[in-house]
This record gives sequence, structure tokens and C-alpha cells, in this order.
Amino acid sequence: MKPISPLRFDALAGYAREPLSFVYGEEVRYFEHGGERALGLLLRDRADRDFGGLVFARDRRHKFRSVSTTGFCNSRRWAEVELRREMEAIAALPDSEYYQGDERGKPVDFLTPVVPAQRLNPNFVRLREHEFFSPARGIIEEMMRWYEDADGNFVQQFQTTGFDARIWELYLFASFREMFYTIERTQPVPDFACVNPGAKFFVEAVTVNPTQDSAGIVVPEPDIATPGQFDAYRLHYMPIKFGSSLTSKLSKRYWELPHVAGNPLLFAIQDFSAPQSMLRSRSAFETYVYGYCHDWERDAQGTLRILPRRVKTHRWGLKEIPSGFFDRQMPKTCQRFFFRTAGRFRNSIAWAFSPALGLLACASSGSDLSSTTILMPRSQNRFGVWSMIRIMKRAGERVSMFGTTPARSTRSILLHCPVQPIIGFWPTVRSKA
Repeated sequence: MKPISPLRFDALAGYAREPLSFVYGEEVRYFEHGGERALGLLLRDRADRDFGGLVFARDRRHKFRSVSTTGFCNSRRWAEVELRREMEAIAALPDSEYYQGDERGKPVDFLTPVVPAQRLNPNFVRLREHEFFSPARGIIEEMMRWYEDADGNFVQQFQTTGFDARIWELYLFASFREMFYTIERTQPVPDFACVNPGAKFFVEAVTVNPTQDSAGIVVPEPDIATPGQFDAYRLHYMPIKFGSSLTSKLSKRYWELPHVAGNPLLFAIQDFSAPQSMLRSRSAFETYVYGYCHDWERDAQGTLRILPRRVKTHRWGLKEIPSGFFDRQMPKTCQRFFFRTAGRFRNSIAWAFSPALGLLACASSGSDLSSTTILMPRSQNRFGVWSMIRIMKRAGERVSMFGTTPARSTRSILLHCPVQPIIGFWPTVRSKA
């Protein structure tokens, strides 16, 4: 039995946690045995303050799930001894002893190609074949066992034209699982139903995609080298891009579906319109949804003054749309947006440790996976293998929430803590105002 980091345990078995598990027990230490054939979790009961253990092994669909428990005792040392004995015994059993009888279908596999090689997305090919991304590949291999393909085309799109959009969905899936929500994907739309004993809400992933001409060729975004060009980009070009994606989603009227009606609906939007575009498009999104931009000046005393300016329309070429998305008539349950400035593949899961390369690597922001910005010698790696969900928490300060009313008046809110970045939904009492 060897100790492993919480990050490694989260990557392998974190998706097996139930929403209320942290209420009843405190996770103390994590272990593996037999080359991760069996995993162990040492717990302390919050009420009785005694110690016990759980053993995890792979079921028929290759998910790590609990297969055995030890008794509880007052001594942490003896509890670890009992856990070691149980892990050794479990690891010696055949695979069939780990099956739990409720598995349906074959193991989910994102990485085995289902289309001809010429149709594969270049980013998918890099993820699947390059050694540099082997740690990220390992993270996805564990996550994919828990991801239910409700609409039946996830794998094909992940490998071809929808790579960025599907990565965004995986990012959201991991985020909400990290927040102790059970993810239900029994219906094709919206993308997720997030449930725990205190709240339930639905999430629809929205992406802003590159512009294409009539032949399907990607049209480069406009030049933004000068201040005037950038102002036109953020005040007109990008708001129209956001408006197109959001209007398309609203036309589907998800809130009227029987299984959604009456529950909060969250639109989680990400900009994939061009390499690194998400790093410069946030202000454009704010301008579009609220219909205001902000100028500034200093008065005679040198005091900075922020001057809101109403924006009525956005115009680019022959296209013109009204500004102020929240001015539309929409159900109150869907007047919330979740926006990330770094939710691409490389921001989400490219931080990883590769035993073969002996490097801790960080891929830079962008839409392709062809370059990296940081390479650290193995001796500097103190954290073991990075898991996707922990990297997302470190980037949590880049999460933004937009709505039409103060957060305290909604049924649920998205919280952000700048000291220890983490995001989460918590039920609140609706204001009478």
C-alpha cells in the first residue's frame, strides 16, 4: 500500500463521491495498491471522530467504485493497518469480483477513433498521440467512464468538428462534480441537470464558434492592432458573435420543457471564435448583455470618474443587432450566465506531469495544442500528477457570473472566493422585493 496525493485520487475516483459524503466523513489520507489496481480512502467520522476505510476498484465499465469497507476504530494507525489488509485482499481478487451488477453497456471511450483519420480534429490527434499530452489523456480516460452520452454523438464530435465545444462540456461536468453535484444526463437537452439535496438547476453549454464562409473555410477575425480597430472589435464584432450564439439557444426555449419548467437554467458560454479570443472578449460580452459600455475621465481634482454609456445597437458590415440581451422578455429562471476566460483544452487539462518525459508542463492559452510556454525539470515537481478539476479551481478567479438582478434575489447563485478560488451553487431565499 502506497500513499497517493488527493489530486491523484480525485483524478481516479473523485467522480464516485456522493453529494453528502463530505457532511458525514472527513477524508484523511489516500492510498493505492498493486499499481492502482485498488485505491484506499481513510475517513474520519465527523460525529463519532473514529476512523475507517473504503476500498475502490474498477467495475465492468472501468469506473473506480467502492467495493469494500473496514470497521471503524479510535486509532488512526490501526485503521490504516486494517485498510492495508483489506486493499491487499481486494487487489488479489479477479476483476469479476469488482462488478456491481448495475452496469449497462460498454465502457465509454472518447479516444478510440470512430471516423476516418482524415476527418480527425488536429487537436484530438495531438491529445491521443503526443507523449506531452499523455497525462491529460490519462485524466480524460478516467473522466470519460463517468460521462453519459445522452445525445449519442458526443464521441464523434469530440474527435472531429466539435472538439472545443465538447471540451467545454467536459470542463463544466468536472466543475459541477467537484462542487458535489450529481450530474443527470437522462435527457438530450439541456446538457446537464445538477442535483444535490439543497438545489437543482439545469446547465446548457454555449459556444461562440469561428466564422465560416459559404465553402466552410474559417474567416480570420478582424485586425485589432490599433485602438480604433480594437474598439470596433469589442463594441460591434464580438457582441454580434455572442448575440448569434445566445439567440440560437434561446430560440429552443428549454425552460418550457416539462423536465426543466420551474427550475433555474444556467447558460455557460465560452468564446472559441479565434485563438486566444477568450482573453480579450469579456468586455464585449458585458457590453452586449447589459447594453452599456464605460468610458472614464478625471475631474479637475484628479479623481477618476467612470461614465456609463448606453449602447443601442451593434453593427458589423451588413449585420446589425440590438444591444442589451437582458432587456428581452425571458423567464426569471434563465436570467443567469456563466462566462470563463480560460476554458479551452489547454487551460483545463494541459497542466500535467509526464513520467516518461520527466517534466511538469503547462500549455499556453490558445485554440490549438502545438506549443507550450513552461517546462520545469522533474526535480521541481512537488505535486505529483495534476488532475483536471484542481486546475480548474486554480483558474476559478477567471469565472464571471452575469444576471439581471442582485444575486440574493435569485433561487441560486454562483459564488467565487478570491482567496481560495472555487465556484459553487448554493440555494438562497428568494427576495420579496
